[in-house]
Amino acid sequence: MVTGTDANGCSNTSSVLLTVHSLPVVSVTSVVPNDTFCSGALLTLSGGGALTYSWTGPQTIVYNTPFAATATGNYMVTGTDANLCSNTATVHVEVNPLPNVFVSTVSPNDTVCDGTLMTLSGGGALT
Repeated sequence: MVTGTDANGCSNTSSVLLTVHSLPVVSVTSVVPNDTFCSGALLTLSGGGALTYSWTGPQTIVYNTPFAATATGNYMVTGTDANLCSNTATVHVEVNPLPNVFVSTVSPNDTVCDGTLMTLSGGGALT
């Protein structure tokens, strides 16, 4: 309510009924535990708790959900509800580099004659 008084000392009041909408509780979910995955793969992030979503992060800004993350960094989703109230949620995504895998042989030219066994060994990874 507001009361206004003019130069003559006359007063009048006016009021307005306000409706306050709570902010949506925006969440981020992914299909990978700990939001960690290997380079070259896609991590699907989904927003929840709102009507529309807008993503920002180390990649190009995308305006949909689910969203496919491909780079390490913080991703923020802004969710807007039917009342046009917005809130955000952030998730950190970690992209692990691929191991530098190699194969080696005991033959100097990597060639053998038919019927001969060749031993191959791999390296650069855990298994």
